[in-house]
This record gives sequence, C-alpha cells and structure tokens, in this order.
Amino acid sequence: MKLVQVILFIFYFYYGHAFDSPYTFRKRNSTMNRCGMAIPVKSVPSELNMVATIANSDHSGHPKEESFLRSRRPLGKFLTSFFRCIFWVVGWWVVKWRNTTFVHDEHNIRRHFLEKKDDMGIITFSNHISIFDDPGIWIGMFRFKTLTLKFLRSIVMEESWYWSKGKFSASIFRGLNCIPIKRGDIRALECPALREMHTRLNGKDEQNGNIREHVHLMIEGKINQHWRFVSKSPRFGKFRKGTAKLILSSPPKQTLVIPIYHTGLDQVFPEQKPEGYQQNDRLVGTTKSFWPKKGKRIDIYIGDPIDFSDIVPNDGYQFDQTIEKTLLDDINKKLYESMLQLDNKAKEREEREHSDA
Repeated sequence: MKLVQVILFIFYFYYGHAFDSPYTFRKRNSTMNRCGMAIPVKSVPSELNMVATIANSDHSGHPKEESFLRSRRPLGKFLTSFFRCIFWVVGWWVVKWRNTTFVHDEHNIRRHFLEKKDDMGIITFSNHISIFDDPGIWIGMFRFKTLTLKFLRSIVMEESWYWSKGKFSASIFRGLNCIPIKRGDIRALECPALREMHTRLNGKDEQNGNIREHVHLMIEGKINQHWRFVSKSPRFGKFRKGTAKLILSSPPKQTLVIPIYHTGLDQVFPEQKPEGYQQNDRLVGTTKSFWPKKGKRIDIYIGDPIDFSDIVPNDGYQFDQTIEKTLLDDINKKLYESMLQLDNKAKEREEREHSDA
C-alpha cells in the first residue's frame, strides 16, 4: 500500500499541474458529502445556470474545454492499464487477501460474461451496501486479464469523487470506465450520464468498435445500511428508475439483464449513525473508516437473465421518448422480485450453515 501511495504521489507531483481545473477542491469554498469528502461548490451548478452548462457541453455532458475526456483512455493506453492494475491489486488485497470471497452460480460468469458476443449488451444491477461494492464484486468474480476495455463494465460515479483531484482524477476514473453523475440532476432520466450508458450499451461508441458493452448500476442509487440503525428495516432501499429506463430503451433480444446480490462488504466497510439520527429517520450513514476490516466473508450471487420481451418492444423505445411511469414501475417490480429471490437464497445458505454448525 505504501508503494502504491508513493507512486501516485510522484505521478501527481510531476503531472498534476497539467490537470488543474475549476473542479479542484478548496475546503474554504466547499461542502461535505456522505463520506466526509469536500464537494466543490463550482462543480454543483444551480438550476438557474444549468441551461448555460448544457448549452456549452457536448452530447456526453462534458464541458467543451474538457474535450480530452471524450477519450476512453485520456492518459494513454499505458497509464490507463497501469492505474487499472493498481486498482485491481488494491481490490484483490481487500476482497481476497484480507477477507474471503465466495462466488455462487459461477457457471453464469462464463456463459454470460466471458463468452459474451459483441452484438449482445449486458445490464447488471446490484444492491449497494458499501463504498467498495464496485470494484469489489468484479475483482471477486474476474481475473485481471479479463478486465480489458472490451470486458470492463461501465458505471456511473458521483461527481464529487470523479472530480476530487480535478482533471487528474477524472482522467483516471474515465480510464476505469466510470461516468460522472450529478445527484438530483434536474434532467433526471435524460441526464448525460444515463445517455452515455445507453450509448455504450447499444454499441454506438466508435472508440470501442461499436461493440455492445456491459453497464452496471447500483439500483438503489446510494449506500443502504439502514438495517444497522433500525430493527426489522427493509434490506433494500428504494429502486431508482435509471435501470428501468435503460432496459426499456434497448432491444430485449440483444440485451441481457442480470441481477447480482452480495453480502459481507457492509462488514468490511461498516457505517455509523449520522449525527442527529432519530429512530424513524431515513438518513444515510457515514463510513466509519476507509481502512478495510479483515476476516470477513463476502458472498456474491449471480442470478439468471430476466426476460422483458413481454414489456419492451423488439427494437426498444427511443431514449428521448417519453415513457409512461407505469412501464418503469413494471420493470422495477420484476427487478425487485429477482433481487428478493437472491436474498432468500443467501438467507437459506446462512440458515443451513448455522444448523450444520
């Protein structure tokens, strides 16, 4: 870990000045997010100047002066691979060295991921229980050599993390197939982040050879460890509609929708009650420490693909088309049922192990 920190420090010391931007954090002019990170005020435009921001952006939502971020490898092929290697090593150390990871239904990994065809897109969605869910679940499932640009999932990422070190951090996360998203974006289901996810999913990104890609979403939209603070609290938070939007705007015969349920990472990175917490509050907690706990068990359950051909037309709806709320709700209902099945599967395993003990 010390070696990784030294390498990152040296690289940022020599090259960081080249990535300075208005998004660079300044504590005197910032607020704090759920993990104690400063969020720059300039990176959170108000609704009044949002129109100007959109007008000065390209189709992906990035300001025009940051056009270098249109590239999938802003730092070049070598440095992009270098940082992917660092993230994989750190993730492997967390989920496989300090802790033990078990992957259930492993046959689905080869059948749906490793043997994926270029004309087949994949949407995976999972519960969100810690700050390390992604990349933790992928490092638990795949070897490093499979995490290439062709196979590495695309995921949305809170912009306060994405821009934490200005263009420097943005370039790294861009190379890791992360897409910045603004919480509470007034454009909602038409936001640039979701549009770029749709572009990659449906093979419209020329940088990756127009291959239909794999996109992943934390369907709850935020970390949910509410059961730590309230007894008999629901295991899942409210399902967001972004996943349903992608499903409805993609052809069902060329899109696999696969649920992933995991447990244990909430013990590796537990949360604590927020200040001023009351029994009936739905406030989110804060991560106790970024240093992972050890000796925990992590279980990853991979579900079977969900069929939506009874709801989605053969070619899917247009992304810009207004979709009825009832259709989004119907999709989310099927997604919720599939996650409940995996949750029950996990509970049955735990009960069997307790009875055997």
